[in-house]
Amino acid sequence: MTVPRSGGRGRPSDGLRVHRSARLPADHVTTRDGIPVTTWARTLIDLAAASPRRVVERAVNEAERLRLFDLTTLRATMATCRGHPGVARLAAILDEHHGSETLTRSELEDMFLDLCARHELPRPLVNTRVGPYEVDFLWPRQRLIVETDGRESHLTSAAFERDHERDAALTVAGYRVLRFTHRQVLRKERTVANRVAAALAPERTFAPQPSLDSVM
Repeated sequence: MTVPRSGGRGRPSDGLRVHRSARLPADHVTTRDGIPVTTWARTLIDLAAASPRRVVERAVNEAERLRLFDLTTLRATMATCRGHPGVARLAAILDEHHGSETLTRSELEDMFLDLCARHELPRPLVNTRVGPYEVDFLWPRQRLIVETDGRESHLTSAAFERDHERDAALTVAGYRVLRFTHRQVLRKERTVANRVAAALAPERTFAPQPSLDSVM
């Protein structure tokens, strides 16, 4: 909730986080069901000031999904918020934001992206296609794929066979596949980060290989 700095100092109710701001410009405010609320653009700026990067990325993705997002409008709103702590953070996120490249399907995938950020690993493509397969994370230049395996989708006997079959096809096509479980991402973060970093080392950059279609 955003309130004027001159407003009352009462204690907020449980579940509410209060942000105090100077009087908002008229074009930063709209109404919904008769209640004054910040526009989607101002909301993203305020969110960027107080939330983890991944939360902001998800909000940007949601604005795109709802067809609210317009970069020109957002940049214009940011220009009127000089000095706001969310502007610089949001600008950095927008510089690296590529729509579906940051979409994930599970909290485990989000945890892995956060791990990459904390250990300063290059950001991978997310849920992208390699030949006939969709992979969780891809570094195309190094031809490295990382799959994060949750119990709900990878530990049945059919999934086990399917995963090994596709890993073999990807390997023949010149890709390396690393698989990490939920427990490894959560409890062995440094080990996971070190293995990914080693696989991304410059001397491990590979030349293009034949397409997957040729090895199926």
